Amino acid sequence: MLAQSKLCIEVTVDWQGRPQQDGPLSAEVKLQTRHLQPLHDEVQKSLAQAPWRRQQERSPKRPATGQGMSAVQGPSGSAYSPLQDAVDIQAHRQIVQELQSMGFPRDRAARAALATSNAGTQQAVDWLMGSDQPGSDGPSAHPLGSMDDGDISASGSLPQEPYFSASAAGVAGILRRQQQQAASTDRTMEQAFADLRGLMALAGDMVQLAERFREALAEQARLAGGTPEDHMDASMEADLISMGIASPVTKATSGALYHRELSRQLVDFLTPRINRAGGMMPLPDVYCLFNRARGTELISPDDLLTAVKLLPAIGAQLTFRQFASGVLVVQSHAHSDEQVRAQLLELTGSSGLGSSLTSSNVAAALHVPLAIASEHLLAAEGCGALCRDDGPEGLRFYRNVFADTALAC
Repeated sequence: MLAQSKLCIEVTVDWQGRPQQDGPLSAEVKLQTRHLQPLHDEVQKSLAQAPWRRQQERSPKRPATGQGMSAVQGPSGSAYSPLQDAVDIQAHRQIVQELQSMGFPRDRAARAALATSNAGTQQAVDWLMGSDQPGSDGPSAHPLGSMDDGDISASGSLPQEPYFSASAAGVAGILRRQQQQAASTDRTMEQAFADLRGLMALAGDMVQLAERFREALAEQARLAGGTPEDHMDASMEADLISMGIASPVTKATSGALYHRELSRQLVDFLTPRINRAGGMMPLPDVYCLFNRARGTELISPDDLLTAVKLLPAIGAQLTFRQFASGVLVVQSHAHSDEQVRAQLLELTGSSGLGSSLTSSNVAAALHVPLAIASEHLLAAEGCGALCRDDGPEGLRFYRNVFADTALAC
């Protein structure tokens, strides 16, 4: 189709047929084929909508050099060619599409193509790499900004897309994103620790309240002639337990004497509770009760184990014990295996073999945990006070009728 089209250039001449010499020649390119007439109309329509063309129409027009002929000029003042404009539009679109396929936004791709005068994709990429400035991403008007292809609006402004920065690509971009994530994590942790410090401050107020309450109770008992426990009912004791230990021992306050001071505080806390529990308490129960009373100043299992092993060193009335089965307990000095064996023999009865004993029966009768009840039965068996019957009904213990007082432990 293009091979059959003709270009006609009309030149203004004088009466002798010679071009006028009093100025630059005025020429107008006309497409003389009916097949390219729609393209010609489309190009002229785009030119009429271009911002630079509207600015040219508002500016004073250049005097015509011929009769009835006006020069059609481009933004640089040179003769304007609609065919060249169509070629530039096609090149512009191709460069923009290639840049978009590389990941660049449409507005930056169009701006790079215009800045390099549609010289090529590589030149546009070089321009993007060299002018990586966020402030240069604002919309700008240009002659091709009014292309009627749905990509660029008629007003010359380009659709805004998320900003793409070349500095965010590659290894440097990955490192920068990791730094941003680390900074966000630090801010979150600072906020969490701030909340924790506030909680600790409130816990400190509760400890001070419990301490004042204890002092007031001691003063009331002194005036009434008794002990604080005598003036404490069940509800008041529950309130004190929920408040926890006043002034708990910490590594920050005790330093190298932390475990020894922790052992002393453990004695004060456990003595009344172990006496109510039958003189012996499993170490896991000790850990749970003690940490609950300490509030936010929790201790680790290793610290507790070290503290209970120091009980004999501080002269406490409590001691740490490990049974042959591996069960760990804290028991008072008032507790003795002889008393426990006597209680077990009373449970069996005095006639014949007596009643059988199981771990559950002993636990219910002595008000001790099931693990400790099993250890009591095994200890009594080891001393010859009881004998076992391991039958279909399970393991049961009976009075050893063959035992002699000389063989008793």
